[in-house]
Amino acid sequence: MNKAVLIRVDANKKIAMGHLRRCHTIAKELKKFGIKVIMLFSDSESLDLLKKIDSEEIVDSTIVLGVDYKDLLQETGRLQSIVNETGANLILIDSYYINEEYMKCVSNLKSEDSKMILTASLDGLLRLKYSCDILINTDLGSELSKDIQIDAKHKLLGTEFAILREQFSNVNYKIRNKCTSIFISTGGTDPYDTRYKILKTFLCDSKKKELTYHVVSGAADNSQELLEIAQKGNVKLYSNISNVADIMAECDLAISAGGTTLYELCAVGIPGISFSLADNQLEQVKAFDKRGLITYAGDVRGESEEDTYRAISEYMDRFLNNFEYRKSISEKMKTLVDANGAKKIAKCIDDCIKERFA
Repeated sequence: MNKAVLIRVDANKKIAMGHLRRCHTIAKELKKFGIKVIMLFSDSESLDLLKKIDSEEIVDSTIVLGVDYKDLLQETGRLQSIVNETGANLILIDSYYINEEYMKCVSNLKSEDSKMILTASLDGLLRLKYSCDILINTDLGSELSKDIQIDAKHKLLGTEFAILREQFSNVNYKIRNKCTSIFISTGGTDPYDTRYKILKTFLCDSKKKELTYHVVSGAADNSQELLEIAQKGNVKLYSNISNVADIMAECDLAISAGGTTLYELCAVGIPGISFSLADNQLEQVKAFDKRGLITYAGDVRGESEEDTYRAISEYMDRFLNNFEYRKSISEKMKTLVDANGAKKIAKCIDDCIKERFA
């Protein structure tokens, strides 16, 4: 049988790359089941960003809808014709901008043989009330939530389903006696120039100015200040890299914004300090902190900005020369994820397609 999945996702400087990267990771696993993958984007910016990460040409085709990524209802009139053209069996939606009306429309889409196509929702908020076939939420503790009003036959909840790239499987990482290399990331965007401000704080500190800093950049533009400070010999700036796990494995401590990176740090086992730069990160970073996995320093926005940078520096002092503390945290982190989440999601999708359409 022919199997095809539509993936509805966007990426840009405002919402960053996280949604697109995790959908691309799922797409790679879907291909192993012989499933054709078609990605649907609001605009060409998302398409341009896909090209930067899809060097293996995992995605079979793309469709740019020409709509506002914040208003998904603009596209509902086209979805049935896209299903007809592509022969899609399932649509996976990964967006913070879904609503009940949109999900109702999607759940009424039909295949050529008049069967209802399957719907999967990668829902990071779990605040709405709707129905779908597969619900995915990888947040820490989401499997224990009693407030979910989403009716789904398959609920793939919790860190068991964390969507990580293959490079994070079986990383051979060991805690070193001395802490000399620091990993810094804000994910796919850096709207508050946080990386520069963190570096500026550290390079003015006698305990930290001699350390080596590995600073990762996503699709976001690097500020002139960051580019200038990266000229220092102990600051290494990486842009749009594919081997993040290798760079993490060279480091002794990580400082990162919330998001998928926190799961990646756990997969490798690097002790870390987190901060938030968006509302949708707050619940996650606090959950990691509460579990004793990654220490939360605060929010880099608004009045709390200076306090957060000060807290990052102070928490870092706790880690620097405390081998046993870093080792115990690292061992605890490694128990959180197994890096097989995307494989499990892809298998569930394939099983559902075969059950309905075989």
